[in-house]
Amino acid sequence: MKRNWEEKITHTLDQIEPSQQQTHQMWTAILQSKTKKEPKKFPVFRFTAVGMCILVLSVGTGIGVNAATDGALFSSLRSFVSQPEQQKKVASEGLKKSSFTEVYAPPLVGCSDAYVIFANERGLMIYGRNQEKLLAALDLQALDCNYFNADTVMTHIMMEDDMLYMYNEYKDETKTSQVYRYDLTNAGQENALSMVDDATEIETIQKKWKKFAANRKDTFDSIPLAQGEWNGSEKLKYSEESLVWTDQNGDKQLSCMLTLADGTYQLYTCSLKDRTDGKTETLALHQTEDTRETQKLPAFAYTGNDKIMKTLCDYMCSQDYGYSGEVYIPAPVVYKTVEEDDSVVVFANLWSFTYNPNGNTLDCEGGGEQPSRLKLKPDKKGGYTVQEHLEAGDGAEYQKDIEAFCNGYPVSVSKFTEEGKNYEKIRKELVKMYVDDHGLDFKYYKDYGWDPVSL
Repeated sequence: MKRNWEEKITHTLDQIEPSQQQTHQMWTAILQSKTKKEPKKFPVFRFTAVGMCILVLSVGTGIGVNAATDGALFSSLRSFVSQPEQQKKVASEGLKKSSFTEVYAPPLVGCSDAYVIFANERGLMIYGRNQEKLLAALDLQALDCNYFNADTVMTHIMMEDDMLYMYNEYKDETKTSQVYRYDLTNAGQENALSMVDDATEIETIQKKWKKFAANRKDTFDSIPLAQGEWNGSEKLKYSEESLVWTDQNGDKQLSCMLTLADGTYQLYTCSLKDRTDGKTETLALHQTEDTRETQKLPAFAYTGNDKIMKTLCDYMCSQDYGYSGEVYIPAPVVYKTVEEDDSVVVFANLWSFTYNPNGNTLDCEGGGEQPSRLKLKPDKKGGYTVQEHLEAGDGAEYQKDIEAFCNGYPVSVSKFTEEGKNYEKIRKELVKMYVDDHGLDFKYYKDYGWDPVSL
């Protein structure tokens, strides 16, 4: 039987995409640590090309997993996120994520005369104002501290002098989170990242966060330009919140992030006392056209054995629904099939979703529903073709159209109108099919404002 620490470690597999050699090195370090105390109980694991155990602290894990491996787990994680090639990857993906495609510019989580620090669901960017360059890009997905628009968990990042503190706060108070410390004076180096293990210090950090959070202001309400020329602008986007900070002269400043349509990042700063006169600083992040190109993803194709589902998916993929996003993955929910002469009548809600890549996550960029009745005819290849498609209109026509095309058939109209996400099961199945079929490294898909769904 597996020991408890093994079960917890196994639960954290497949969060990032290291090489086979990195995977082997990490497990070797962990196992060597354990065998010093358990020489006759050497555990056996299966190595996979993309499997790597990292310090993702799920329910009840806390700091126990790292302690069980005598610190080897965190040491391996720290080494991984500090590698120059990994930081370059995070910077490239993170800057593309927060460019002009998002609703807001990325959150400004820390600011001083020396640093501008902003973050998104991919990574934490540490920019040196004196050096005029990006000093570090920290993989927040690997640290499991990337929840800025989720439902049941929120990542807090606090800056105090030259130190950052990061942890998650859960709605479920029984869940615990690891607290990380990051030394900005060693930004980009392996020794910059450490864990906070002392319970008293953790409690102090959490109390300080509440005070730090009071320095966050709604940008629209706090900066006049947000209600003026920035409002509705097609040229720039601003961060949802602004941050109050104290400069080297002891004066209070108010800053927010800006992203421009060409991919440029800027910091806007005004005096907290006089917010009518601000200045803009362009961050030298040196994004080229090549680095701003979105990762090209293969198209979805249904590869299962359900002939009706294949027909619906193929049909939906052939339509142009006008959604933005890199890859389109349908999620048709079939409520009833009725044989009629030589045809099959299908009652279904044709849910559609499009996604963009974001590290190990497919971010949903758009989607919608289409309550439908379809008539399928057998083809010569053993499948079906769509011969007729009736769909519900919008507004007042929605209910009326559903009732009309269900009339005379043994199908309940309420199936189409009942509340709840009745598409989630098939949606997850088809996203997983897509990821598995193409050997992709995505571990989650995510809707804005909701928790990631694990694949």
